[in-house]
Order: sequence, then C-alpha cells, then structure tokens
Amino acid sequence: MKDFERGLTADRLREVLRYSPSTGEFHWRVMCSARRPAGTLAGDKKKVSGYVLIGVDGFRYRAHRLAWLYMTGEWPAKQVDHEDTDRANNRWENLRPATNQQNQANSRLSKNNKSGVKGVFWNERLQKWQAKINVGRRQIHGGYHDSLAAAGAAYLRLAHEHFGEFARAA
Repeated sequence: MKDFERGLTADRLREVLRYSPSTGEFHWRVMCSARRPAGTLAGDKKKVSGYVLIGVDGFRYRAHRLAWLYMTGEWPAKQVDHEDTDRANNRWENLRPATNQQNQANSRLSKNNKSGVKGVFWNERLQKWQAKINVGRRQIHGGYHDSLAAAGAAYLRLAHEHFGEFARAA
C-alpha cells in the first residue's frame, strides 16, 4: 500500500464514486466541478500507461486499485492484475490479486522482443532458438530448439509450471 492510499477509505470512496463491476466504470455520486457533475464518468485513460486514473481528495489513483477497495473494503495487499492485460478493463471479473512476479508473467510480449515469441531468443553461437524464463532471481533454461515453435512451446511449458493461471504466451 502506498502512503497516500492510507487516507482514502472504502466508505469515503463509496461516498463520492459509484463502481459498476460489470462495466468496470466509475461514476461520480457528487458534483466535483462544473465539468464533472454527479453521474458523469470518472477518470481519464492515460495514453502512455493505458491505466485509468481517478482523482479523489487531491490524489490520483489507478482505477483498478479503487475497484479493489470498493469491492473488498480493503486496499490490495500487493498488486492487482488485469487478467486480459488490458489496463483500462477494470471489470471486477478481470481483476485478481497478484504478486509482482505473477503480474509480470501475465504481461504481453515486450516491444523489444525480436523473435515474436515470449521467452524465446536466437542463440547466435549455437544457431538455435533458446527458451528461458525468470523465476524470482533465477533464470531457468528451457533448452535449445531447431524451430521457433518448439522453443515457444518449451517456454509455455515452463510458464505454466511456474506461474499456473498467470502464464501467458504472448
């Protein structure tokens, strides 16, 4: 929990905002300003991060963390993962508690990935595709493979073994 989260309670949140678990949207219960009368959609999606941010009592919060507080009455102990990886999809069924490692395992393919397959890279020296996964501070080797598909399958096996439901191939 971040320090500024300590000040916002579930009761205060429910006093100023209404959350729809089926849509993941927040609407203002009170008039915040002339531009934001009661009933209007709360929050703005940030282009760079993709998160929806909502300002309450002078602090900006990520909407998925507010959804957790709204639904459970408590701030999330660690992180809240978007199961479908869409940071703006704050439907309750799409949110789940996660450790940092689980959240990372459920991430999409990095824009810096050159193979096009998560956890797979070309080993120039051996002229083979190599799969590997990071678990904690350890790197687990998934073998060398003649085909990109075989290396991708090896990565996915490791991901399911170590991350279960949080494993994501792409």
